[in-house]
Amino acid sequence: MMGLDIILYEIVWVKESEISNLEWTEYIEMEKHPGLINFADMSFLKEIEEYDLNKAALGKGYNKLEDLEWLDTDFGEEVGEATYYFRDSDGKSIEFINPPLSKKKVKCLRTKKVGYQRRGANDKFYEDDMWDSPCVTDKATLLEHWKKYFSNYPSEPVSEIEQSYYKKYSPDMKKRFKDNIIDKFVEGKHIVCYG
Repeated sequence: MMGLDIILYEIVWVKESEISNLEWTEYIEMEKHPGLINFADMSFLKEIEEYDLNKAALGKGYNKLEDLEWLDTDFGEEVGEATYYFRDSDGKSIEFINPPLSKKKVKCLRTKKVGYQRRGANDKFYEDDMWDSPCVTDKATLLEHWKKYFSNYPSEPVSEIEQSYYKKYSPDMKKRFKDNIIDKFVEGKHIVCYG
């Protein structure tokens, strides 16, 4: 089982004076989550720094980042340490070590964690590539995910060890998701993100 994080966030108002001090764990960028448009009236602009991978690609002699295939990212122990691994169309490996940073203003929503669960999804969750899917904003979708991804046995044959895991934990997976996420969820106030 992979280390899935399931987070129930409340979208909350933020004071203008608090914006510059928000840590990256206290807000969510709207452009990365277009399904959150219903919360647009609570959004604010925040200046953020991010790695400029396009500039790094140009520095290595490539016209644009889209010409490269992303392979992996390794973040160092210190703030600002990162290595991005790519491959070009000829199969050559490229590394961007501590790529340049650029600043930009983005629309964000202030989040407050009100529920959390580590792991618990079945194999269908991973087959359907739900890991970084859009945040859930409505109860009907959340209930659908609960039935489909947080209960049941694997859809394909698995080893005896994995079978024993599912037999033992499948009922618990369903109950934990209900207790930790569904029972706390209020439509129009909360969102659920997988990551």
